[in-house]
Amino acid sequence: MNPYDGRPWIYFSFDKGTYLAFATRDDSNYAALYQWWTELKTFLP
Repeated sequence: MNPYDGRPWIYFSFDKGTYLAFATRDDSNYAALYQWWTELKTFLP
């Protein structure tokens, strides 16, 4: 995760690299974004 304009963002791929995704938040809460991603990845192929 890297900050951009004070907001955290994360790029991730799934399905053996077939898809690339991007997620960000409107605030600076890195921990909440990471928590969201760790919960989401269990549903990705």
